[in-house]
Amino acid sequence: MINIQAESAELVGFLADKCSRNEPLGSMSESVYDTAWVSMVHKPIESEQWWLFPQSFQYVLDQQSSEGGWERSNNAATDDVHGILSTMACLLSIIRHRNKPEIHGCQVANSDLDARIQRAVTWLKLKLDSWDVNTSEHVAFEILIPTHVALLHAEGLELHFQGSNELQQINAIKMDKFDARVLYGSTQTTLIHSLEAFIGRIDFDRISHRLVKGSMMYSPSSTAAYLIYASVWDERAEEYLKMVLDKAEACGKGAVPSAYPSDIFDISWVNLCNIPPFARTNEESQVLSTLLGAGFTPEDLGKSQIELLGDHLSQALSSGGGVVGFSMFWMNAPSCYYSNIVSQQVMLCLMQMILQSQSRLSICLVGQLLHSIL
Repeated sequence: MINIQAESAELVGFLADKCSRNEPLGSMSESVYDTAWVSMVHKPIESEQWWLFPQSFQYVLDQQSSEGGWERSNNAATDDVHGILSTMACLLSIIRHRNKPEIHGCQVANSDLDARIQRAVTWLKLKLDSWDVNTSEHVAFEILIPTHVALLHAEGLELHFQGSNELQQINAIKMDKFDARVLYGSTQTTLIHSLEAFIGRIDFDRISHRLVKGSMMYSPSSTAAYLIYASVWDERAEEYLKMVLDKAEACGKGAVPSAYPSDIFDISWVNLCNIPPFARTNEESQVLSTLLGAGFTPEDLGKSQIELLGDHLSQALSSGGGVVGFSMFWMNAPSCYYSNIVSQQVMLCLMQMILQSQSRLSICLVGQLLHSIL
């Protein structure tokens, strides 16, 4: 039988230990979409091109279903776009590995790649023909999917489907409002998180100033796209991707999450249920996801550990002027972007701490939180 209080205290201790040592932290599960983009990065080494992350390409191959696609285990309608987009990115990676024998480092037989491509195309066409474009709510689908269709077209694959005209109309409306100067300047924008959506529309050589310690807004896919399409190799972006592959605890070998690091997100939600030894079933994960809201006290979880995490969150909130991003460790770098959704969860978490504890989280912090909310 699981001792929930002991497990929860251990979980909080894990977080506190990471924060005390200023180590990057992230528990988001693996994203095959982002991993596919990382797998497409190739680097010039002594006048030759080499695939930089063959372990990521192997992960992509291993995740292909017997039907040919890459999709989540459940079949909810809300996951249709996720499966289509993931399959497009993975298919693009396989086709590029197949079509570019001059790039070294791929050890997979062409016959294997050809069979995988055929299965993926069959799966993708079936999904696209049954997809209702007008009811889709996936973030940025109207930009990302047309871009991937164009990238696949450039590799020789034509994709025609029933909703393509509607999709192009929606895309035209959205892109009519797009101004690349937003990316070339210093305006804070979440577009940095998905730069791959703007391939063919922006000059990647003009956005290097958007890097924050090597990352494009904590996004492996966006950072990978920058490395692929910038004309000058950027060691900072390479080191970021290597760090994510090395440090992302929740992901398997070769895989990356959709964002890393994410300590602010993890601490405020206390959602490390994908990290050994904290791996749990879905039901158990729900128990661990909101510890303070579920009735645990700071004494139950370790008061000194709670205070350390509270200090980490309050410092992030203060540094960001009332809003925070995924991570505190990189907040002071230029071109940092924030999320009000994460900020709201941080404030709720801190309010829980204040109400339950006579700690260093004082009445002054309550005022700060209320000012941020208003």
